[in-house]
Amino acid sequence: MSDELQTNRTDRIASSAKAVFGMVPVAGSVLAEIVGEIIPNQRMDRLVKFVEKLGERVEHLEAGTFGDRCKIPDCVNLIEDALFLAARAKSDERLDHIASIVANGISEDEQKRIQADKMLWILEKLSDVEVILLRGMLPRTSQEYELDDAYQNRHDNVLLPKSPTMNSEWSEVEEATLFDSFRQHLVELNLVRVRYKKPNRNELPEFDEKTGMMKAGGRELTLLGRMFLQYVDLIPHWVREQ
Repeated sequence: MSDELQTNRTDRIASSAKAVFGMVPVAGSVLAEIVGEIIPNQRMDRLVKFVEKLGERVEHLEAGTFGDRCKIPDCVNLIEDALFLAARAKSDERLDHIASIVANGISEDEQKRIQADKMLWILEKLSDVEVILLRGMLPRTSQEYELDDAYQNRHDNVLLPKSPTMNSEWSEVEEATLFDSFRQHLVELNLVRVRYKKPNRNELPEFDEKTGMMKAGGRELTLLGRMFLQYVDLIPHWVREQ
């Protein structure tokens, strides 16, 4: 099917959908506008922003070099997947992450291309909040927290959520439950590892009353978690200097 025929077919489907939606009272006219104008326009805006951000990250390459690399089958697939995610991105930060993965993955090194494909898959599975939580786990000492002060303060609503108490509103309990699910999802994706308290000699391990599992002693980034942060360019300078 030619591009022109495909475009005409897509236009006819969109027009038909708008006509049908428009017949539905209350929601119909609004949804027709969303399908016909808002979604296509927003997606195009996001794609343009993504291309601009990617251009900034590969401007050190010669046009011919970049073009040759983009013709490698693995890179074609990477860019195709990236464009799909970019069209659905909800924030500029997410577009930054997508562009960084592609820029780091457009390489003659097959291993880097494979890694970038994996990192893009991981990003698709993560919410923006989960990316912030993952990045917020980098500092481990008081000195590192001081060096990371700007990031910690900018995202303190995510990194320092309120813990519910017996007197908390139900909405606060729901919010805490949601944040727990975010943290657990990072563990399920093998980006974060749970550390368990080692019992003293002749003592039984301590169990968490809420989960019935061994009580966690903390959480830490896995190697895969650090690799992901590297690919989305979220490793700060003070980590690189160590």
